[in-house]
Amino acid sequence: MSVVIQETSSTVRTLEVSIPQEVVSEAFNKKVSEYRKEIHLKGFRPGKVPRNVVIQRFGESIRNEVIDAVINSELQKELSEADITPVAPGKMEDFKDDKENDITFKLIVEVDPEIKVEGYTDTGFIVPEVIISTTEVSDELNQMQNMYAEHNKVEREAKKGDSVEGMYLKVIIDGEESALPENPQFRAIIGDSTTPGFDEGLIGLTAGDEKEVLFTYPADHKDEYYRGKTASFTVRVDSVSEVVLPELDDAFAEKLGMKSFKELNEQLEETIANHKSQQAKNKVQEEAIDYLIEKNPFDVPEARIVQWVSHTLQQQAQGAEEIEPTEEQIEAMRPNAEREIRKYRILDSIVEQEKLKPTQDDVDKQIQEMATAYGIDFNTLKAQLRQSGRVIDIREDLKIQKALDLIVGA
Repeated sequence: MSVVIQETSSTVRTLEVSIPQEVVSEAFNKKVSEYRKEIHLKGFRPGKVPRNVVIQRFGESIRNEVIDAVINSELQKELSEADITPVAPGKMEDFKDDKENDITFKLIVEVDPEIKVEGYTDTGFIVPEVIISTTEVSDELNQMQNMYAEHNKVEREAKKGDSVEGMYLKVIIDGEESALPENPQFRAIIGDSTTPGFDEGLIGLTAGDEKEVLFTYPADHKDEYYRGKTASFTVRVDSVSEVVLPELDDAFAEKLGMKSFKELNEQLEETIANHKSQQAKNKVQEEAIDYLIEKNPFDVPEARIVQWVSHTLQQQAQGAEEIEPTEEQIEAMRPNAEREIRKYRILDSIVEQEKLKPTQDDVDKQIQEMATAYGIDFNTLKAQLRQSGRVIDIREDLKIQKALDLIVGA
């Protein structure tokens, strides 16, 4: 078999393939002999089916099977020798087989372009120092207070600070009636809502009251769809409760496993600082990635984009089956796909150039963090991860993290 490889583009290779009929005939004869030994036909003893009968009954399918096997076997060798690694199955074109002359066809394969990232050791991006305000700590403490608050039902009108439970009866957004949520029940703390107009409309109501609450969603509402829209919620109040917050003292801290309120406060400060530091680090790393993408341009194979979109859709659907994306989905997600693919190709290049490898201590530390988060014994989790092969994934993730740490200054 002869193969001529052409570099059609940085991401495409075209293989012009020619297979002599003699090669196919030799493989065909061997396969016919195998069929004679294995098939059972009425009127013939096992292993004694005449060759001409086998060819008459199964010749065409045997020949197709042989051609596929020859192509797959020989092409794998040719691709390996040429150091070509397709990112997806190739596309066959112009297949010709008249059973007399050589079989010829073209195979179009996509490949990752070779890259060697430059400029990653001095990107100029620095992780800023974070500052923790007393307000941030107070907000966290308030959330904890609310989590452990007592809700005591009262027979009076609702006022600011009360908890009101009820049910949505009718919802109208910008003049159009909307379907009620699957669970139409609600609980609102008056004065502590992302839609202040709604909970303020509950002031003065008592259990059993029904009311149409009119309000406008704030322009900075967390859900972009609702921003600035007018709303009419007809609700029924089922109960009004007085919210009694626990005192922020040592006794409260002990409920949370701390020795004192001072220790709780210090741990909150540390947790907030770590969270903000990681956020700042992630932001700067992504900025550095954008800089390196611009500094090191390269093409992305179309097959990689389709694979990324398919994988993303599969994750969103939380399903195990692969999803074949539509053209509309591919185009809509193309910018994100291209950036993410470039990002990880750049990081892989840095890992390779710097020969980055996590130590066993690095791996154990990561497993310990996972064990703590899941509430699982370290050794038990480590054994499970080894058995499932997930330890390899952890090592690869840590390589990438080391590359990310390398492209920004502390």
